[in-house]
Amino acid sequence: MRQLKNINTVSLYNDVTRDTVLARFDKHIGPILINAFSKITHLDELKQWNTNATIPRCTSTRNQFTCVRLFNTSKALNQSVLKHKYPDLYHLLKDEFKRASGIFQQDGLAVAGNYSVLNFQLPAKEWKKIGEYINSTLTIADIQWPGERSKPPPGKPVIYYLRVVTLEEAPFVMLKEPSTDGKCQPPGSVICRVGPENSGANHSDPQHYQCCSGFYIDIFNILKDRLKFEFELYRVPDGIWGGRNPITNKWNGLVAELLENRADLTLTSLKVTTERSLAIDFSVPLMETGIGLIVSLKPGAISTTAFLKPYDYRIWILILLVTLHGVAIMVFLFEYFQKRFTTYLIDHNMQNGQVVDNKPWQHILDLFRPERKKDLNITFFQSVWLSWVILFRAPAKVNNPKGFTSKFMANIWACFCLAFTASYTANLAAFMITKDDYFRLSGITDHRITNPHSLKPPFRFGTIPNGSTDEVVKTNHKQIYTYMKQFMKRNVSEGIKAVKSQELHAFLYDAVVLDYFSGQDDKCRLRVVGNWYAMTGYGIGFPKQSKFKDMINKEIIEMHHSGEIERLRRFWFTGACKSSVDQHSQRSSQELDLRNFTSAFLLLFGGTIIATIILICESVYSRFVTRSKQINNVNKNRQDYKRMILANDKHNHNNTEREKILEKRVELLQKRIRQLETEISLKSLSIPSDDTNKMKKTRPSFLVLPVTYTPEPEKSPKLEIVSFSPMDETNTPLLLVEQLNTRVYETIV
Repeated sequence: MRQLKNINTVSLYNDVTRDTVLARFDKHIGPILINAFSKITHLDELKQWNTNATIPRCTSTRNQFTCVRLFNTSKALNQSVLKHKYPDLYHLLKDEFKRASGIFQQDGLAVAGNYSVLNFQLPAKEWKKIGEYINSTLTIADIQWPGERSKPPPGKPVIYYLRVVTLEEAPFVMLKEPSTDGKCQPPGSVICRVGPENSGANHSDPQHYQCCSGFYIDIFNILKDRLKFEFELYRVPDGIWGGRNPITNKWNGLVAELLENRADLTLTSLKVTTERSLAIDFSVPLMETGIGLIVSLKPGAISTTAFLKPYDYRIWILILLVTLHGVAIMVFLFEYFQKRFTTYLIDHNMQNGQVVDNKPWQHILDLFRPERKKDLNITFFQSVWLSWVILFRAPAKVNNPKGFTSKFMANIWACFCLAFTASYTANLAAFMITKDDYFRLSGITDHRITNPHSLKPPFRFGTIPNGSTDEVVKTNHKQIYTYMKQFMKRNVSEGIKAVKSQELHAFLYDAVVLDYFSGQDDKCRLRVVGNWYAMTGYGIGFPKQSKFKDMINKEIIEMHHSGEIERLRRFWFTGACKSSVDQHSQRSSQELDLRNFTSAFLLLFGGTIIATIILICESVYSRFVTRSKQINNVNKNRQDYKRMILANDKHNHNNTEREKILEKRVELLQKRIRQLETEISLKSLSIPSDDTNKMKKTRPSFLVLPVTYTPEPEKSPKLEIVSFSPMDETNTPLLLVEQLNTRVYETIV
């Protein structure tokens, strides 16, 4: 057994030495060997290599056979030809290596060697590669210690080595070519193998190695520092997220790497689904996501109803139909009742010297009597026209109200219109602009998704195959999936390009990823629309019963509580377009609804209440104060009439005083008769012919008595009353006296 181990060790040493020489053949060892061989041999192949200095590159697997050919070609390494030249070859090689500076140290070791760390493991009894030493950096996996123990001897730290599989998707994991020295920039990026497993150790080869960075890489670097593990990151060979073949019942992609134990965990935006959870385990979700839709903007035009956008349709109805006409009604009613309670009360509430009280319902009925509206300053339709003119400030001729209450109400309406027009003008500019149009889909259940043929041409949308979106749609919406299969794209980038070129109208995928692409678009022409569907989360995938799951879950929960994941999310997912769109949406005006215009309506309502209170006060004043004044005037007229009669009887009344009294009464009664003539003329125009004939037959309700008055120069003037009917003195007020040419006055009683 010990002899077998020694044989295996020697064989392994020879293989490793050969691999080391071949790995450094292109830049260091190759030129020295070819130069030495070309001096002691006359082979054309070696001379041509030495002249052209074209040394094959041996770091990659596909070129190693060329290097091996140098040692295996019988013409170049014919032992019978070189056998007698071995001593010369030894001294020649020794001199050549001495002249080569910077390749080997004084003890013969290479200055910058790359090594593989191997571990002899049982029960397979084979050497297994568990790590690498490259560019002075050691990466090592789990070691099987003597006694088949998984932990090192006491005093040695426990170091885990994880094989991590990933798949690029911005901004979770993004790939970038490494520098010429095989290092990654910026800090935080890690080497990720994208080639086959035996790609060699040259990390500067972009075909086999890339630098990985992103949201998940930063999280995993934090986990690495806290849990003290090393990892090897490689890209999934088939480039698929992971789906199950319903026929063979086998998984592919990332899930297959875990099921076949080629990886310890996944590190990418792998969504947690029900079907995947049956095959593998997931960590605590790092982020929430769902299925979203992304669309592209289309050139638009100003909407034909843009001038109505500053206000909600309910505001327009409330102002133009309800409030405006309501104000017109109030102005008319205030003007009408103010007229009834003041002027009309004075003129018409005295009948036969007594005050007559009209009931409230009589005033309301008078609104519908045309003869009662003749003396109004403003009609209802004129009041409506006044309200429209005030609202739009039109330079039109209107009949202004005369009453204080109606004027006050009109001023309150003007204040309301001022607030209305000011806010309307301020918001109108935000809507009278050309806005880009796009499909405002409500989600995956939108009618354009469920029934794409309802549009001409049909609505086109798609996603990528073998993903979580593909799985959810195929399971829950078979009709949509059947139509969508013809528009499938290989990856998200192709789907975004198809949307921007109008090849697709919409693209379905993870909403978080679509938000990122929308924010990073160079022309900001992308929009994520609709509600998220099938809400789930992103998690780290593990094989069933993985020993790393619990320790990583604990750290993820701690990172959630400390806000570390939220900080990284804001750093990686905030784009220029996304922030500009948010700011534009905050700056742009929205339709003002009833809540935004409540203060103006409260102003109008409060003004109406105040105007009503003023009208009531005017009514009270007219009812009590004006009526008392009218009664006093009637009583005064009676006294003057009595005094005049007594003076005529006694013949000792002062002529001058009597003349003044009579002239004053004549002026008042002339004014009154002109008013009555005006009313009679207006009534005669509105009364039909039949009614006119009836009125002619009706006797008047008053008496005209001739009064003869002889002024100076007669010394004893007399006042004669002819055909005077006997009547109670208190019921015979002097209402009208008209002066005639014959010095005769007519008195109406």
